[in-house]
Amino acid sequence: MPRAILSLFVGFAVLAPIHASAQTDQAPKAAIDLTKAEIDTYQKRALEEGISDQNLRVVEIGPYSVGSAVILRRYATATSKAIGNIGGYLIHPDVTEIYYITRGTGTQITGGTLVKEGDKTRIDGGRTSKLTVGDIQVIPPNVPHGWSSVDPGGMDYLIFRVAPPRALKEKR
Repeated sequence: MPRAILSLFVGFAVLAPIHASAQTDQAPKAAIDLTKAEIDTYQKRALEEGISDQNLRVVEIGPYSVGSAVILRRYATATSKAIGNIGGYLIHPDVTEIYYITRGTGTQITGGTLVKEGDKTRIDGGRTSKLTVGDIQVIPPNVPHGWSSVDPGGMDYLIFRVAPPRALKEKR
């Protein structure tokens, strides 16, 4: 796991360099923490309430917003509704997303062309990736993506978003 976390930090260093000249008075003067206890509390609440993909932290750092969230993907069962989007596809025009898989396995389709048909979407010509615990995936802006399937028991991942200033909202 330390190697995976190191990879995340290297990813941020490559994707969102912050130069001294870009620092502003609004930029943080200390590290921003998101503890395992906070992540666990959110995940428990998300399962109970059937929600997913809420930014737990958004930090404005000069020319970028950086957000972090816990994502849950679950199929509907006889006793619970589905959580998260499985089988739908989208594009974020200004946001880079970094996924770190923490539980389960899923098949993600990225790239290609996003096709909308009514209220449904699909990807033509994309690349399929089977992701599992410990894997990291970086999705640049304007890249179509979405989960075509996840483990029957669902999957969880942390997501880190890098976006233009004030493009991300913190939700709790």
